[in-house]
Amino acid sequence: MRALEVKISHIQRMLHESGGRLHDAHLLDSSIDKRSDSSSIIKVLAFEVLLKCALYANDTVWTAQIGHDYCKLWNLLPQECQTFAVEKAAHRRPGKTDFTDIEALLTDFNRVFTRARYYYDFYEGKTLGEQTEIGNNWIQRGADLSEAKIRYRPHEIFCLTEAMMLYLDERLKGFISQREALKSE
Repeated sequence: MRALEVKISHIQRMLHESGGRLHDAHLLDSSIDKRSDSSSIIKVLAFEVLLKCALYANDTVWTAQIGHDYCKLWNLLPQECQTFAVEKAAHRRPGKTDFTDIEALLTDFNRVFTRARYYYDFYEGKTLGEQTEIGNNWIQRGADLSEAKIRYRPHEIFCLTEAMMLYLDERLKGFISQREALKSE
């Protein structure tokens, strides 16, 4: 019984942390004085917490060496969790999202979290003028997203985050029902 209570508490704690980060990201997004991509980075961090929460809810052990490798974390999830998340996410904003290559998407999220924080490193050894020229040339070539240094994928992170929250809410309700059944025995 105590182990179940600890599990419920830890899932609630992780959901609370993720929700707090999403709230803060929303505050940044709604600011008229926004100056960086910090909200995007925070949204990806919130998603990472949800990935790890889903692993925890399914008794899946992962090591710290995996770090922020969202593909590895995703691949540790049970297939039913992956399927649920992708199906729910795909129906959230059809036509605005693409979940056909989940690993590429997760790699983009990983890059937002690990590299966008240090965006200045992309242009080390370049002048500000050269950086502007690189950007202008990219735009003139059609701004192909496959060439972008960072792909934020805002609709996809939103939809996958919501889907993971739905999945975890269902799992949490199941654990709470299990606890109530044990109490009534």
